[in-house]
Amino acid sequence: MSRDLPPTLQDEVERRITSPGWLVEFLFPGGPARFSSRGDVAVLGSDWVGINLDVDGVSFQGANAATTVTIRMGNADNSIGALLLSEGIAGVPTRVWVFYGDTPTEDETQLAFYGQALGSRIPEGPVLVTASPRGRSILRLPNRYITKENGYSILPARGAKITVNGEVYVALPEE
Repeated sequence: MSRDLPPTLQDEVERRITSPGWLVEFLFPGGPARFSSRGDVAVLGSDWVGINLDVDGVSFQGANAATTVTIRMGNADNSIGALLLSEGIAGVPTRVWVFYGDTPTEDETQLAFYGQALGSRIPEGPVLVTASPRGRSILRLPNRYITKENGYSILPARGAKITVNGEVYVALPEE
């Protein structure tokens, strides 16, 4: 059984070494940030800014087969680090597409990952963002309050202080 390949993928297959191109999208509350590993491109109805970019941990068994992915982004002028620090990356919906060739078309891109950013490391050199596919289902859950009526039988005492990621939450006092 034969299968026709898009021209850019056929060109990549004929090369001795093939490496995928990546499109990475972070859906920040202030607006999306879109990056490409193959220079500035316009695809999927958006403009993507070319940066030094690589993705590790993507499984091609489906968009969410990977447990976590690591997105490595160049940060020579500190602009990527500044973006992540100012917008905050933890919890941000994240999508990764893969393609072959230099100028992808919509038909040649494949969604390889969809999840939620867990956090970042901003050492000297490239910025590292880790993301988990588990986040996608968490983001889509309907809002539920943690109450005994909703099935939570062990709750902290009212007025108890709970610290999560450096923020302090206080359980509501009795009314």
